[in-house]
Amino acid sequence: MEKSVKIEPIVDLATKILTNDNSQAHKDAKKIIQNFFDNYYSDLTADQRIFYSSISGSNRYYVETAGRKKEYECEILIKYEFNDNDSLYLIKDNSYRAPIESDKLIDILNRKEILKKMGGLKVLIEGRPGTGKTTYIKYLAFKANKELYILNAANLVSQYLGETQKNITKLKKDILAIKKNSIILIDELDSIIGNRKEDINGEYKRMIGDFSIMLDELPSDSTIFATTNTSSLIDQSTLRRFNVKIYLDSVDLDYFIELLMQKFSDQNEEVIIKRIISKILHSNYNSEELINFSMIDQIYSDYVLFNTNPYFSLLEKINVNTDDQNQLARTLHGWGLTDADGGKIMKMDNKTFKTRREEKVS
Repeated sequence: MEKSVKIEPIVDLATKILTNDNSQAHKDAKKIIQNFFDNYYSDLTADQRIFYSSISGSNRYYVETAGRKKEYECEILIKYEFNDNDSLYLIKDNSYRAPIESDKLIDILNRKEILKKMGGLKVLIEGRPGTGKTTYIKYLAFKANKELYILNAANLVSQYLGETQKNITKLKKDILAIKKNSIILIDELDSIIGNRKEDINGEYKRMIGDFSIMLDELPSDSTIFATTNTSSLIDQSTLRRFNVKIYLDSVDLDYFIELLMQKFSDQNEEVIIKRIISKILHSNYNSEELINFSMIDQIYSDYVLFNTNPYFSLLEKINVNTDDQNQLARTLHGWGLTDADGGKIMKMDNKTFKTRREEKVS
């Protein structure tokens, strides 16, 4: 039976941290929470660990040393704090749709004997921007009850001679310290590791080699995920180090529609209609290749800030011209939209929409 620690006293302390302007009170409350971590961290449930980690807000990791927890401060990696602002709410209420079947992968993440036989898990996820690669890795970490640490290019690659190689050594030290219950995410690997066939300086070529060697030298219970938009930009020797490759290059249109509707659910009026959005996306033959999840925030922001017609925003993102109203009306009608729905999209009455679509091409 999973142990559970009473969370209410810590919630009160967290509230003090977030609302009290007195810096000393802030420090005192944070110190009490940190002491709580030291004494009870191993007894917390998964959700409680995530909650407390979000309050502590650091790159700290607790490693066992002679029976006592010792605080380790990462030099290169950044600890990711799960919060309700970036899809965690979708994962918690089971409305997140993993782009591929993931139960087996989640199981392997917690099977040390399999990980060792595989020589560690090094997964490369490739796909165009906005297809949910990073969110998918966050989902895997959450479901497998793993800490997530992220490597960004700015933390590793230095303009100063020899500094990048030193940072790679620090990166390896970080991974060795936190690997026990963690996933390391190398975000946008192509921005860190280029291709040695390209015209680059010798320093950078050595860095690519050192990075590949570092991957080889990691213990067999390490778990590394990397994302890239284009694997062709990455050195082949580095690519060979990854023993699992996943391609996420299209978007589930129905899931996109659900997220878009959720985004607009805070509006008092019916700004968009699900039936109409679905008709638009499913009628355009290449919507899956053009749509990406980052567009949801863009469409919403344009509406809130500039009162931009969200239907027009969506249409423009799937390469439909909205300037020629007659042509647009004909396109919408050709997709099977009624005059009533077409009028809602173009902000006109049914009769005017019908006149637009029947207008002869000059």
